[in-house]
Amino acid sequence: MPEVVRSTCPGCKRSLNIPAEWSGKVELQEERGLYNASQASLLTRARGLADLLVRVGFVGHNPGIGELAVSLPHSRGSAELRRMAAKFPTCGVAVLDFSVGHWGKIKPGSARLSLFLTPSELKAGQRLNPRSKAPDAT
Repeated sequence: MPEVVRSTCPGCKRSLNIPAEWSGKVELQEERGLYNASQASLLTRARGLADLLVRVGFVGHNPGIGELAVSLPHSRGSAELRRMAAKFPTCGVAVLDFSVGHWGKIKPGSARLSLFLTPSELKAGQRLNPRSKAPDAT
């Protein structure tokens, strides 16, 4: 079952409401320590995830969450990573894929950036499809 770890602040709760139809399919864990957490704190938290988890979502705050998202991908020259590094907006979405056997082994440069979307792209009709290189129009 995928796990979503989110901050307890009201803004994060509004940003991510788990739909009723996802009940029992997504485990939501709220953590007070994610509020204004640094990149280093978020990386430590990610490294502490249970290895049985395959899909995990973090909902947190800038600058820490954006700095973490920018630090983990290995493709420093990619246009999408440069775009994400220039501005990781509030409510931005980054999907990262890891090829590690244990969460404790993730480190800067250990991920592949599968998808980056800004709120304006989501509003323009993009949907999350991390299996493709580009967002799908709905």
